[in-house]
Amino acid sequence: MKTKTTIVITALAIALAVAFAAWSETATIQVSASTGYIDLDFQNVDVAYSDYVTVTTSTTGSDSGNDGPPTLTVTINNAYPGASVDVTFDMYNDGTIPVNIRCEVKAPSELTVTISPDTVNDLKPGSSQSATLKIVAGDNVEEQKTYSATVTCTYSQAVPYPKTA
Repeated sequence: MKTKTTIVITALAIALAVAFAAWSETATIQVSASTGYIDLDFQNVDVAYSDYVTVTTSTTGSDSGNDGPPTLTVTINNAYPGASVDVTFDMYNDGTIPVNIRCEVKAPSELTVTISPDTVNDLKPGSSQSATLKIVAGDNVEEQKTYSATVTCTYSQAVPYPKTA
């Protein structure tokens, strides 16, 4: 009798194992994600300047799409002590994520240059912030020399991201 019971229990165990092996399913979860991008462009550049001075401007990195940090170069000819140039322009967020912006100006020591604002926080996608670059030729400008000032704005995402432990 003990052998019969053992055989029955063994047969039930095998049947149960076969039933579990035969009854299996697989669940699949598929995730698709696309990332955004950050980009800043200079637009609507406008120049006002003193009499007799000639000014040209050029921009790089201000095409639509993700084309890197923009630069604005202002070239001044026929400058004289006290001559001034005011350049207004828009910083346009051409990306898909809000950005924080920090602008720097490189210019020779013969020019006094200021930019306002030099920082912008949380500029939303599709939004603009106007800025003004003021350039004044100092007493030490040389005759028949061309001067240039370049504005470069770096930017980073304004949206915080969670830190992982």
